[in-house]
Amino acid sequence: MRWCAKRSSSQSENLKNRQRQLVTMNKKNERKTTESNERITKAKDREGERINPKKLAIMAILTAIALVIFIVEAQIPIPIPIPGVKLGLANAVTLFALFYKRRDDPSVFFTTFDVLAILLCRIMLGAIFTGRPIALAYSLAGGLLGFAAQVIMKRFVSNKQIWACGAVGAALHNIGQILAAILITGTPSIAAYLPVLIIAGVLTGVTTGLIAQFTLSRTSRSWFG
Repeated sequence: MRWCAKRSSSQSENLKNRQRQLVTMNKKNERKTTESNERITKAKDREGERINPKKLAIMAILTAIALVIFIVEAQIPIPIPIPGVKLGLANAVTLFALFYKRRDDPSVFFTTFDVLAILLCRIMLGAIFTGRPIALAYSLAGGLLGFAAQVIMKRFVSNKQIWACGAVGAALHNIGQILAAILITGTPSIAAYLPVLIIAGVLTGVTTGLIAQFTLSRTSRSWFG
């Protein structure tokens, strides 16, 4: 009888141990399932942040606006007989995107890479539509150098000082174009145009900066609603 009692007690303890193990395993599985679902949710959220349809649509609109301005400006003759002098009005779109942020919709916010994508698309499409693919190297050199200067300037200026950012970016844009011309043509004497190009760049940069600044002040809350 004692042996039967001990055996029954041992079986009961084994059964309880198995039940505890099952409960522990179920809790672990539930925890793993919860963690897996959280990772999937976070991954979807990050994917949604990277691919924002509204942002992509606005970027496409800004690229189209900048491209149209660039093409129209290319048809306007400049009275100054110095190569490289131009209004650069398309840069106002770049400045607008660089400083734009909607307070009522945080999803519409352009990162530095977003604005760079708008700039590169405008430069490449502009070279194609104007039929001047040779000028692509000059536009890229000037555009990237000017854009880098504007990104740095953004850290030190407010939305009321975008004109200063435009002036610095335009001056660096012309410097980049001169450097590209010297490297491509192998003619250092082209640098003689640099003082005039810097002055012209500052003047046109202030203009484009003021245009972007005025547009931002008028559309910071209601545009693309």
